[in-house]
Amino acid sequence: KLTIGKKGHNFREFFYLAEPTTKKANKKAVCLSCIRKHTLPLALTNPECFVSNKAKLCQNHLRKCQNFEAEYSIDEVLEIRARSVSEDTKKKTVVTNIDSESEDKISAPTSTTSKISKSHTSISTPKIK
Repeated sequence: KLTIGKKGHNFREFFYLAEPTTKKANKKAVCLSCIRKHTLPLALTNPECFVSNKAKLCQNHLRKCQNFEAEYSIDEVLEIRARSVSEDTKKKTVVTNIDSESEDKISAPTSTTSKISKSHTSISTPKIK
């Protein structure tokens, strides 16, 4: 089967994607561990079993889902929960770019700054008697 579109996030394999209730919403990501515990129809209606299909929301669900914890070993749970979230990587890239631009502006003095500092050195202070 050929799939076209975005690659799934790092938590996709632990969720069943259901159609959203409104056209413009993201798909519902229903936790597979919750489905195995409660069945799909119940998990679809239980707010504790599904989130919007965003990596950060899926990661947060897995962090607090007791059904997920019960199905996997401690080592597996820790490894899965520690997986990166693509949204975090994008944010770090933007912050890094902004930081490097501001450093360039700070380290390169402008000619106005140079002129001001030169004029201050030639001004004499009045003597107080």
